[in-house]
Amino acid sequence: MNTEAMFSSKKMDWATPQDFYDKLNSEFHFTLDPCADESNHKCDRYYTERDNGLEQCWGGADRVL
Repeated sequence: MNTEAMFSSKKMDWATPQDFYDKLNSEFHFTLDPCADESNHKCDRYYTERDNGLEQCWGGADRVL
């Protein structure tokens, strides 16, 4: 496994590539982005690092990115 490439980013705020998201969203219709920020969220409903999406209620989210 090439772990050098996997851990090569110096920052943690990268976004899902738009074309990849669009392909998946056309099938799954996401309603929540639990790991985003104000500039890279893909859904109207999203949690930032400060919100800590893993500690939030995802209730009412039909599809999670």
